[in-house]
Amino acid sequence: MNKFSRVAVATDDGKTISAHPARAKYFEIITISDGKITDRVRITKEIHDALNVEGEKSSLNGKNKHIIPAFPECTHMIARGIGSNAYHRLLRLDIHPILTDIHSIDEAINAFILGSIISHTNRIH
Repeated sequence: MNKFSRVAVATDDGKTISAHPARAKYFEIITISDGKITDRVRITKEIHDALNVEGEKSSLNGKNKHIIPAFPECTHMIARGIGSNAYHRLLRLDIHPILTDIHSIDEAINAFILGSIISHTNRIH
């Protein structure tokens, strides 16, 4: 794991990981430095509703326009599933998607810090 990571976690309640970032109400932004959580902020998805991956106004009308979090220094995004297009857009932005079967944000972040979280690519749809 890097000494510094900023992880966006798709969530509806700040406790559990959303099944899909496009349908999540929030992104929990967790900053990790030297293996410890140093900051945690919940961002309402409304901030991102009008943005596409380049941070410009989106002309998309579908669910995919809400997926990409536009957070500075974000290194990873955790969700329980994601569409193929959004998955590849994240990779192009050097944001590494982690698709987990873990439901708890705290449990997933602890696994991330320990380097034991597993990304299940079969959760790409």
